[in-house]
Amino acid sequence: MRSSTATSARTATIDLSSGTVRWPAPGVAAVLVGDGTVVDDLIEREQRGLSINDGRTRWARLTGSAVCPVGRARMLVDRSSLSRSAGGSQVVDLATGGQPVQRPAGLVPPLR
Repeated sequence: MRSSTATSARTATIDLSSGTVRWPAPGVAAVLVGDGTVVDDLIEREQRGLSINDGRTRWARLTGSAVCPVGRARMLVDRSSLSRSAGGSQVVDLATGGQPVQRPAGLVPPLR
């Protein structure tokens, strides 16, 4: 669940079987959910991954201007930001924040 206004955001996960809130997070703007992880968008476009079960930080080290889902367990991060306009793109595992070992199906390696 997510709600936001021009000045604030709030994210919470809900246990669907009981209807109870597992954890609320004022100030968290969830931009993507997958593989047990909620991706949060912070100041200067730093993303962090929070555990969907308890809200604990799984990773926090990526910066970029946008994220898009790539399947159920990965995201594509546009690495440009407010302070760095040319940054390229990167495929990232949602659960770890790291680069996957294998390329997603159909992704062609760069020419050298």
